Amino acid sequence: MKKLFPLIVVASLFGAGCSAQSDVQTNALQIPVIPVKSAASSTMPTETPPANNTAMEETSVTVNTQPAGMRTAIKSVISSKPGFIVIHEDANGKPGAVLGVSLLIQPGTMQDASVPVATKAGSSYWAVFHADNGDGMFKEAQDLAAQDEKGNIGSAKFSATK
Repeated sequence: MKKLFPLIVVASLFGAGCSAQSDVQTNALQIPVIPVKSAASSTMPTETPPANNTAMEETSVTVNTQPAGMRTAIKSVISSKPGFIVIHEDANGKPGAVLGVSLLIQPGTMQDASVPVATKAGSSYWAVFHADNGDGMFKEAQDLAAQDEKGNIGSAKFSATK
């Protein structure tokens, strides 16, 4: 038995060493598991897409004073959704009746465009961006003027000169 005791101790130490070594290697090779949301899973939280909030839309229109004529030159339009540049007559410092409408404008930045509309020297007008309701055709009652988060309409007042 005395001869077996050192052998048992050595075997125990060797086994413990292997076990510890094995644990170290296993821990070093472990890869963290990150849960992936499955379409069929009802236990995972779901994300709600952001609401279509027009207050977050970016819209700007730039028009310079220009000679009266049959076309209105638009310097630039920036929009985050499709829409139309609509030329309105000036009604006491606000956009009035619709005089002319551009073709459908896609989101992004557009420079140096024009809208067919007759303007008279000495008169003021408004170029207003109206967001498309999704049908691709301008309808004044449905394609409303786009507004920023403060309620400002994407528009520019300009004058026609001789």
